[in-house]
Amino acid sequence: MYGLKELKRVADAMWANVAYQDVLLFGLASKMQRAAVATIGVEVWELAATASGSFVAGIPAPHGIGTVELADGSRAQGFVCEAYAVAAATDLTALGGWRAHLATTKS
Repeated sequence: MYGLKELKRVADAMWANVAYQDVLLFGLASKMQRAAVATIGVEVWELAATASGSFVAGIPAPHGIGTVELADGSRAQGFVCEAYAVAAATDLTALGGWRAHLATTKS
């Protein structure tokens, strides 16, 4: 598990005891079972470690970077979305991927 020890190894704390508004804190199970829903096409890019911080800092909420599982079982860092935003979102799964969605929105 990646935790405080690893974080302290690579970062310096900027603030302590800062209030985090409108949040619930959950302890996650060590083993999680996910339901298989669908497979979509994705792109895997290589990003230099020196560029990752500025790239992640530019991602607007409710998007973020998290671990995603690829069809072959490997894991990669990829785009994720915060749960609150999904409730009112349109399900694009049937399109098969982000590029297919973009193709439907081009004028």
